[in-house]
Amino acid sequence: MTTTTKDSTFRRQLLRETYRQVNMKLIPENQIDFIFVFGNAKSFDQDYEVAFEEMTFPNDTFITEREENMNDGKTLDWFMQAQSLLWSKHPTRKGERCLNYKFVGKTDEDTAIQLPRLSKLLNSLPSNESHYIGRRAGVSEPRYMAGMLYIVSADIVDWIHSSPIPQGNAIGHEDHQFGLWLHLGGWNEKLQFHSLEQFHDVEETFWSSRQRVSDKSIVVHLCKDIPRMFQCFGDLYGTPPLAVKRLLSPVSLKHRKDRLKELFPSVESIALEKDFKVSSDVNAAAQIDAVLIKNDVKDVLSTIIATDKLMETDWIKIARHMMLRFNELKREEMWLHVLQAVVAMDVPSSDTGWEKDVANRLAAAAKEKGSPLSWEKVKEIRGY
Repeated sequence: MTTTTKDSTFRRQLLRETYRQVNMKLIPENQIDFIFVFGNAKSFDQDYEVAFEEMTFPNDTFITEREENMNDGKTLDWFMQAQSLLWSKHPTRKGERCLNYKFVGKTDEDTAIQLPRLSKLLNSLPSNESHYIGRRAGVSEPRYMAGMLYIVSADIVDWIHSSPIPQGNAIGHEDHQFGLWLHLGGWNEKLQFHSLEQFHDVEETFWSSRQRVSDKSIVVHLCKDIPRMFQCFGDLYGTPPLAVKRLLSPVSLKHRKDRLKELFPSVESIALEKDFKVSSDVNAAAQIDAVLIKNDVKDVLSTIIATDKLMETDWIKIARHMMLRFNELKREEMWLHVLQAVVAMDVPSSDTGWEKDVANRLAAAAKEKGSPLSWEKVKEIRGY
């Protein structure tokens, strides 16, 4: 689901090209096709915007007859349209059809998807069963999946197209309504409901489905702005060499240092060696940030925790945690921010309140001891 706003246009361009390149590396039967769904224009200018979109990308653009909306039936319009794409005529046997797609889903444009992992997941599901795949939203009934991405098998798409239930319950919170359709249609007793932790929000949000990206993550949601979108795709796919080169350019490094120097004064004196290596297999931005802020962070941390056992990967984890929360950082509370990052290391998901509580206990223990804590003591206080 997308719109014609400036941010949406940028994200859409990135998604189109990224997924095109990734799909090219997959065999045809494992590829995942994307259609960008717009509501109809609400103004004179938007008429031209959606017309240009449809004209430029006719094969992956669908514009509903309803005005642009979130909860007034846009999702239903998409699944009705998707049913027409499910089937094609058999090339030789008259009256028979071929199934083009085993699954159809709905996702948001601020979602980054690791296509090979998603394809592997879908291929592992029994084809003789009905499936509803996503991340459950809350615990309310009827159960439904969060809007980051949910996918259903082809038989459910056919049912949506033919049943009066979705048409009669189109208006309302789009994702909740989808779950309501299945509940009213009696599907809950016979479908496989897959609520997956590999589908999650970015770690820095307050939503309960927040999680740190790992090598098992399939979907990362709430990649709202350009830096976050870069972060999300870098975490899922690594950073392309061209982008690494751009991030390491003198101008880009100056911009990065200008952003950091008020909170981390020593960054201005950091000169990256000409042979400085950044792995393109993981997020390059986090690696660069770790090098730039390491001295300041180490000065703060070494008064509370012995840092001799920390590896470069640990410094990257600390830097990543802090940079994802950059707008919340305060110079006078830097000790707390650094300790929160240490507390959160290697934990799939952590609550800010818990991080602060443990951070304060670490600081109190170091003060009582009169010297930096050993890493063993840190683990004892953290509880893992």
